[in-house]
Amino acid sequence: MKKNLFILGSPRSGTTFLASLLRPTEYGSPFETQFILKYHNKLNNYGDITLLSNLTRLINDISKERAISQWGVTFNAKDVKRALGEEFSYTDLIDFLCVKLMKKKGKSLWGDKTPHYLLKLNQLMRLYPDAKYLYIVRDGRDVALSLLKKPWGPNNIYKCAEQWDAANNSEQQILLTSLKDKGQLLYIKYEELLAKTEQECRRIYEFLGDDIENHREMVDELIAKTMSGNHSKWKIQMTPQQISTYEAQAKSSLLTHNYELINPEPRLSALKVFGYKLHHQLLYLKHMFEMNVIDGFKIKFLGKQPFNE
Repeated sequence: MKKNLFILGSPRSGTTFLASLLRPTEYGSPFETQFILKYHNKLNNYGDITLLSNLTRLINDISKERAISQWGVTFNAKDVKRALGEEFSYTDLIDFLCVKLMKKKGKSLWGDKTPHYLLKLNQLMRLYPDAKYLYIVRDGRDVALSLLKKPWGPNNIYKCAEQWDAANNSEQQILLTSLKDKGQLLYIKYEELLAKTEQECRRIYEFLGDDIENHREMVDELIAKTMSGNHSKWKIQMTPQQISTYEAQAKSSLLTHNYELINPEPRLSALKVFGYKLHHQLLYLKHMFEMNVIDGFKIKFLGKQPFNE
């Protein structure tokens, strides 16, 4: 029996690249659901979801999510209930919705790569105790370079380091190691995936219970597109001050994943930390206004596609 699959990794750590390498498998390329944990936390608001009226409300609300709007798949509560029967769980419902999307793509299973699920791993494990996980880690300083180009991400070097550290610190490793020890998790370094793509793909496919040779031609095409030099750019593109700031916040986690440090004892004053946090908050509020008010208006009235950027 195939298991649910989750790709875990902080934003811009290579989750999309990793997902693309799984395209030939029964999972296809895992996508961002975004809504699974959000509505699990809201279930009490809907009551017994096996009742058609409650199920209708829940499906209608899920369908309004931006991540779902772009699927181009519609869900009818009566059809869903008819398919699931009288007794079903929240995860049964999620499986049904996601499988319907994947059937449209000619696949039988589904996988997820929503980045923030890594920070709520305990909840995810309770919902999917038998799932398989691919955990990918990329040098946080390269992650920061990528994040700083995005309007939705942390908007200064300190906040980039804080976000990456929260996702990859020693406390997170306790949960991740427990999954690894049970054979449910595979640890992947982004840099090794670039340098040894064929070897790493073989290891990943084997972990998923698939034979890479069954998909040889397509896998070779995907490997050929790998940007093998897409790493260590921080050494050239970051200023000494940026490197020192990043390492001061994320030193322990960088060492946990065997990344080199430029500054053996990096330091950061409380005043600078306050400045970075204030700067981030102001720009974040500006971004949220643009996304929820301006973009919301364009999506509703001007035909803009959700997440079309």
